[in-house]
Formats: sequence, C-alpha cells, structure tokens
Amino acid sequence: MKKIILVIIIAVSILLLTACGGYDIQATQENVDYDAEVLEEENVVRAFHEWLNGDMFSLRYTIIFDNMFQNTTESTGSLAVSGNNIAMSFSSGDEVGPFSNDMRTIIRDGVVYLIDDMDMTITQLPYTEDDFSSSSIFMMADYNEIRHVRSGVGEVHGRTLPFEEYTYIQNDRTGMMRYFIYNNEVYAFAYTFDFDDYVFFTVIFTYMSDNVEEYIFELPTSYTEIEFAFEDIWNDSGNVDGFEFVIDDGIGIIVGFTGEQYGDLIIPDRINGFIVMEIGERAFYGMSGFTGELVIPETVIYIGDYAFAGCYGFTGELILPRQLITLGEGAFAGCSGFTGELVIPDFTTLLRESTFSGCSGITYLDLNNVSIIQANAFAGWEGLTSLIIPSSVVSIGAGAFRDNINLSRVEFMGTLGVFNNTAFENSPDNMVVINGPAGLMR
Repeated sequence: MKKIILVIIIAVSILLLTACGGYDIQATQENVDYDAEVLEEENVVRAFHEWLNGDMFSLRYTIIFDNMFQNTTESTGSLAVSGNNIAMSFSSGDEVGPFSNDMRTIIRDGVVYLIDDMDMTITQLPYTEDDFSSSSIFMMADYNEIRHVRSGVGEVHGRTLPFEEYTYIQNDRTGMMRYFIYNNEVYAFAYTFDFDDYVFFTVIFTYMSDNVEEYIFELPTSYTEIEFAFEDIWNDSGNVDGFEFVIDDGIGIIVGFTGEQYGDLIIPDRINGFIVMEIGERAFYGMSGFTGELVIPETVIYIGDYAFAGCYGFTGELILPRQLITLGEGAFAGCSGFTGELVIPDFTTLLRESTFSGCSGITYLDLNNVSIIQANAFAGWEGLTSLIIPSSVVSIGAGAFRDNINLSRVEFMGTLGVFNNTAFENSPDNMVVINGPAGLMR
C-alpha cells in the first residue's frame, strides 16, 4: 500500500499549489465509538481495504482540496497497480508552477517518472519507494480512534447510494471515511484528510476494477528528458508586472513593487502560479503615488509590519480579506485617504501597535472579534464619531484611540482586563462613555 501513498503524495504535493474547493460533511446522528478491530470485522469494508492492498487493480479518483479561501478546483485522474508498477494520471484544471495541467506519474522498478503529455517531457523524480516509510492512510490498524458517525444515502458521480460514514484520528490529524455500497460491495470510497492548518483534501475512488492493461506502464521514448529541481517549484523569487515576490514552500509572498505608482493598486491572488497568502514587511511602504483604491485578494492571511504605511494616496474603503489572521505593526499607518467603514475580519483578534494610526478619513469601525488593541492602534482617527467596544476586547493599550478629536460616544459591551487610562487621550471633553472603565482620561 505504500506504493499507492507514494503516488498520491506526489500528486497532492504538486496540486496543493492550486486553490481548491470543499467536500461538505455533515453528521446528524450521535457518535458511536468503534475501534479498528470492530471496523475491520464488517465484511464489506474489510474486503474493500484488502482489495486496496492487493497486487493488481485500477480505479478512477477525484481529489478536492479545501482551503480557507473557498476557491474551487478539482483534480481527476486514474490509478493502476500491477505488482511493483504503478501508473497514475491527473488533470488539475489549472497550470501548476512550470508544469501543464495534464500529467502522468509512472513508477517502474521503484523509480518515479513524471510525464507531461502536453509538453511532451519526462522527468525522473528523486524519490523511490524506500523514501516513504510512513504508515498508510488506508491501513485501519494505524488509526488512533475510529468512530461510526452515521448511515445515510448520498450521491456520488450521479448515482444515489447508501453509505456508511466514519471519522478517524491518525497521528493527531482528523478525517472522514465514507463507503458507498452497491450490490453489497463498495462502489465508491471517499476520505477527507486534515493536511495542515489551512488545507484538507478529499479523495473519492470510483470505477474500481481488477483489470489492468500492461501497456499503460510503458515510458514514452520520444519525449524530452528534463531535470527535476525541487527548489525551483516550491521556492523561488522574481518580479511579475512590477510585483516582487518570493515563493516560500509553495506560499506566494509579495515583498515589494517596482512598477509605476498611479491609480488603483490591485494585488494579484496568484503570482507565478502560486497562491498569494502574504504581503511582506514594508512591501508597499511610502508608496503615496497610488491615488485610487487598494484591492487585497481574499487569499491573503498575513500582512506584515508597515506593509502599506505612508500610502496616503489611497481612496475609498479599506476592505481587508475575510480570512486575514495577522496584521503587522503599523501595517496601514498614515493611510489618511481611506474613507467609509473599516471592518476587522473574523480571524483577526490582535491589533498591533499603530496598525491603523493616522487613518483619519475612516468614519466607522467594526472591531468584530478583536481581543487585544495595542498602543496607538487607532490614533488620529479624526473621522470617527462613535464607537462600540465589543465584549471580545479584553485589553486596550496606551493611546489606542488618542487624538480621535470628533469621537462623541463610546460604549463598552464587556469588562476589560487591561486598560490604559491614556487610551482615549485628547478626545472631546463632552464625549459620552457608556459602561466605561474607571479613570478613563480625555
């Protein structure tokens, strides 16, 4: 079974560079504890896993990735096993790094080949079976816990069938297995696996057969051989349309801009085929030449220190990505041209020092789930007239709302654990404070 996992790992590691959609799992019945021994005693399921560990079979598969950005791309393909030979085809629906979207992997005598039929190239990968000694996701004895969730009826590839659904824990990762039954055999098998903090994937097996044609394991003789360079795929740097970028383990990071500064700044959601997830420290620092709107893609979860500080030419509302987690110190300091409202995203709970200081044109602030507001985070907001501090906020630092000279009303919805008396320094003398902490200075 290690052989199958090897192929899937290769395909998954390449396809992880594409943005992907989810597989909706909903459990409706109370969980009932099962262990691996009990599960293996169920004849249909046991027979299926024994078949997967056999020496000859073929199947079709679909891989659906789910990351926090809710983009939708499926990879489909086929897998065939005959003794020590394995062939796998896959189509991602999108170009991935330097490769086209239609690929094959063949393993012959322990050597792994990546074949690009569109570009007519063949690449020997620096992997062998022995490189992968981890236990199989399909070997149920390796699970820490298996739990039967429910029986139900669902649709797979246009056919409505009964299924049995289980959850499992393996190496501190959680997942789901669903077996679709037809004629007392497993017609389709789907599993969802928690890949890392942001991504999990679902694999669906269908059209399973014991028939394998040996010709599919033949290597093309007329294709151009190219050298595989692992670092060139996952780690890179360069400049595309003025956006300086770094690829770090498959994550796109915008680190600077060398293009002309005028009008709108629209940051791409992909760079060189990779998802842009981070805006680096001082990436656009002091670029006041932009005089239109700032568009940050929904894929971004991290904005570094002073990334947009001093960009006072931006106009319109500042719309932050919904999945944003980290906002660096001074990230938007001095961006006085923004107007309208600012909504802090759900996952952003810490506002660091001077994050939005000097954003004097913004007139409404929704703190959402923020828990900590550090010093000077919203200092100098001349356009803000009223403010609600939600119950999620437990700490407000020195000068957090200093020089909000038109702030006429503040309401505290909860109790603060830490409050610096200078948080609202230089606010109007007649500012109405509701449920505020004792000693609040104006």
